[in-house]
Amino acid sequence: DPTDLPGGVTGEWSDRDRRLRKKNLATLQQLAAMPETGKQKSVHFAFYAKPVEILGGNRVEGIRLEKTVLRNGRAEGTGSYFEIECGLVIPAIGYVLQPLKDVEIDEERGTIGNDNGRVAPGLYVAGWARRGPTGVIGTNKPDGVNAAKQILEDAAPGEKPGRASLEATLRHCGVRWVSYADWQRINEAEIANAAPGSPREKFVTIEEMLDLLVN
Repeated sequence: DPTDLPGGVTGEWSDRDRRLRKKNLATLQQLAAMPETGKQKSVHFAFYAKPVEILGGNRVEGIRLEKTVLRNGRAEGTGSYFEIECGLVIPAIGYVLQPLKDVEIDEERGTIGNDNGRVAPGLYVAGWARRGPTGVIGTNKPDGVNAAKQILEDAAPGEKPGRASLEATLRHCGVRWVSYADWQRINEAEIANAAPGSPREKFVTIEEMLDLLVN
């Protein structure tokens, strides 16, 4: 519905993010203005709504959503609900940055305070935690490259104790890491467990993966 779209981009954003939002809004406005073609398949975007319940018994039959309004940059429920009949729900929405001890978080933007990716000595940030929930998977690659360069720059003047020091630190912190040899076992197990016609059966939880390495 074209009436669901805002008339312009509001809020405080960097020049880059503002340009991106203006471009996205213009694209959506153009799509909303296009006449219906009557084709068998179509895509509908429902804005200002949040899912609150999956409907159905033994299978998905629909989804209930609550209409929302934006207040201070955040979506708030209105108490008005509507339902959409469907047979499949793919959770690919929502982003809330989890708090970290002694790390400054911008609650409005959902980002960690940083200077071009540097947060504090030895602490770096990339992706949505640095920029906010924008872009696609590929957008995060330059962030990762930038963080890697900063780590190398900061580590260059110091000592380089190497892999043994890293493993000792992980053991001290009680972290269970996955080595290359571990990964090979996981890879072999996923391929061996594959259903007919499928290349592999992926482990879907960390617990399942680690259980394999223990047994």
